[in-house]
Amino acid sequence: MDGVEKTYFLRMDGIDIEVTRKDIKSLRMRLAADGTIKLSAPLGAPASHIEAFVAQNKAWILRVQRKAAALYAAAHVHDGGRFMLWGNPYTIRIEKTAKRASAPYVSDDKLIVPLLYECGTEEELRKACTAFLASEVKRALDEDAIARMETLTRTSASAWRVRSMSSRWGSCQVAKRSITINAQLAHYDRRCLDYVACHELCHLHEPTHNARFHALMDRFYPDWKNVRKLLKASAFV
Repeated sequence: MDGVEKTYFLRMDGIDIEVTRKDIKSLRMRLAADGTIKLSAPLGAPASHIEAFVAQNKAWILRVQRKAAALYAAAHVHDGGRFMLWGNPYTIRIEKTAKRASAPYVSDDKLIVPLLYECGTEEELRKACTAFLASEVKRALDEDAIARMETLTRTSASAWRVRSMSSRWGSCQVAKRSITINAQLAHYDRRCLDYVACHELCHLHEPTHNARFHALMDRFYPDWKNVRKLLKASAFV
């Protein structure tokens, strides 16, 4: 070890962790404001010790991520709240209706969320907004977009799914060649969706985040490091 700080990403049990080796004596872990789990490790700490530390603290990681998600919902998902869609800000407006509620839709600088009079609870609003995010990602990730990314990366997935996830932007089941994309990406710049799709497709070539994987990302999506920075910040900043 050359005494210089080094940062890399570690994925364990579907959890992405940003690891920074630095001149400290013990392992430390925290939840950053953007929801990223950050782990600081001594320069000479063996990788096995770092992985064991993460495994021992998995329950804590899941607990703080759930708490962060709940705080996010309380802070932003309400009538008059700020809603980011593809990197652009909108204001949530609840539209009370006596008929069957339709899907949320954008009107000028507002996200209109129709809710039945008897079901206008915060929970119903959250569900409607979550479903809207998923529908936006599915719409953006249509057959043409998938074909473009699969042609770019010279591989293909057997299935693409979209759902909200608290600990990662995407996942790839290599054995099944199945890719899942986080619906929360609809909050961010559209380039982030391409980056995550490319990232997961590259795992079909290389399952781990080793040098070969990063070389593939450099080849297929040269600007990936800059786009990744967008995902490391809160969409609501």
